[in-house]
Amino acid sequence: MTDFLQLPSLRTLSVTDSGDAYTIEAESTQSLQQCPGCQGARLYRHGAQPQTYRDAPSHGKPVRIQILRRRYRCLDCKQTAFDPIPDLDGKRRATTRLVAFVCARSFSQTFAAVAREAALDEKTVRQIFADHVARLSQQVRFETPRVLGIDELKIIGAYRAMITNVEHKSIFDLRASRSKADLLTYFKNLPDKDRIQWVTMDMYDVYRQVVRATLPQARIVVDRFHIQRMANEVLEKLRKRLRTTLPERERLKLKDERFLLLKRQHDLDPLPMQQLDAWFDRFPQLNRAHALKEGFLSIWDARSRA
Repeated sequence: MTDFLQLPSLRTLSVTDSGDAYTIEAESTQSLQQCPGCQGARLYRHGAQPQTYRDAPSHGKPVRIQILRRRYRCLDCKQTAFDPIPDLDGKRRATTRLVAFVCARSFSQTFAAVAREAALDEKTVRQIFADHVARLSQQVRFETPRVLGIDELKIIGAYRAMITNVEHKSIFDLRASRSKADLLTYFKNLPDKDRIQWVTMDMYDVYRQVVRATLPQARIVVDRFHIQRMANEVLEKLRKRLRTTLPERERLKLKDERFLLLKRQHDLDPLPMQQLDAWFDRFPQLNRAHALKEGFLSIWDARSRA
């Protein structure tokens, strides 16, 4: 019969299903062979202590493990110790499997959601994940990029500065905010910041001020996406203004043509282009605006500076 827990150092004695959770009685499969203090082998049983540990959810239900933990005393140094159970976490009343579960889930879910799923306090989930991040930070060293990007993400209602390695197309760091004070401190203390030769960004002036103050050797490049978006926004404003002058049926049709106007002309098939030409014949200013947009964006089609 398959053991319910399927943990090498624990043997399941009984399983109680209360409907919304499992309670497991278990015992250690190992006994203490050597004193952890003096490494002596003269040990004797010195009672037992009931202990409760949390395990990773099973079948969508939280799991609690109750263990009558055997205790030993060393005849030589008098130190006491429990029987070894490697599947239990050394820092918390939890299995190593639950700790791994929390760490993995916390990358894709909120701490509150993970806490509910595992029947843990949210503070415990935060602490487990913080320990995991600390371990990872000791194992991984990010090389300061030669071409660094600064952008932002809106997370939980606030903008966070996202620092990227443009050449490797990877995230280098994520800051708690995009404030000038935070970024100044960050870049002043960034290791090997002299390696940075180029910084790409949007048109948010705080980024430019911070880079000029802390990375004077780096050349600033405004991300093409943000410049191109401005050209498209001008065309969009004109399209919306023209729509207000049209009957309802034509107004809806011009609304549907939005994506044709924003799409690059060289990517359009003949039929969609004919649809646009009909509007251009009717509204010469729309034709001019579209031509200006295409001419401006063609800068990025050039294969050389010539």
